[in-house]
Amino acid sequence: MKVRVIVGAALSVAAAVAAAIVFPTRVETVVVGWASAVLVWAAIECSGAIGKLMPGSSSLFESLLKRPRRTSQRPADLERCERLLSWRRYSPRDFDHHIRPLLLGLLRHRLETSAAPLDPELTALLDGTPATDTYGKGVSTGDLERIVLAIESL
Repeated sequence: MKVRVIVGAALSVAAAVAAAIVFPTRVETVVVGWASAVLVWAAIECSGAIGKLMPGSSSLFESLLKRPRRTSQRPADLERCERLLSWRRYSPRDFDHHIRPLLLGLLRHRLETSAAPLDPELTALLDGTPATDTYGKGVSTGDLERIVLAIESL
């Protein structure tokens, strides 16, 4: 590092002298520019040197401040489900066109391995009964939770 500092200082002085020779009427400007550049360069060098001297912190507080890295990708189906199921209330149209196909996929998958009888709500879901006939003006997250729990209990 010592050689690097000496070489850097020598090159900056040589550049300043060359600039003063090329612009003899602007010597003050060249000196101010050179001094500014040398100060910025010295600050960067000092900052790097101080950073090398600081040990890595192993305190509990510092470890809690670090953000965990996500190494595994979340499945696209899971992200789609979370996006669809994150509303508080669904209109009958939203339920019929967005939520019902997802729930039907879950129900059909569960029915492949189970022969348990379906409750009336799951039968209406499987038969394609419109959401307005089953739930009225809208479907709440409580209704969705009940449906998913019923599918899981099969």
